[in-house]
Amino acid sequence: MPKIGNITLSKPILIVISVVVIIVIVIFSARIFTPEDNWLCEDGTWTRHGNPTDAMPTLDCPKDK
Repeated sequence: MPKIGNITLSKPILIVISVVVIIVIVIFSARIFTPEDNWLCEDGTWTRHGNPTDAMPTLDCPKDK
C-alpha cells in the first residue's frame, strides 16, 4: 500500500482522492477555456459580454428565449 509519510493509504482512499483531484482539474479547465467575450441574446437584442472580437450576430434574437 502507498504511504505518505507515516500514513498508509488504502485503495478506497486513493480512489476518493483521485476523483476529487479530477473534479478540481475539470472545474479549473472549464473556467480557463470557457470564452468570456461573446454576444448574448437578451430580451430580443444582442448584448456584448466582455469584449467580443466577432461582429454582432446577424441572426434574429428572439425576445422570449
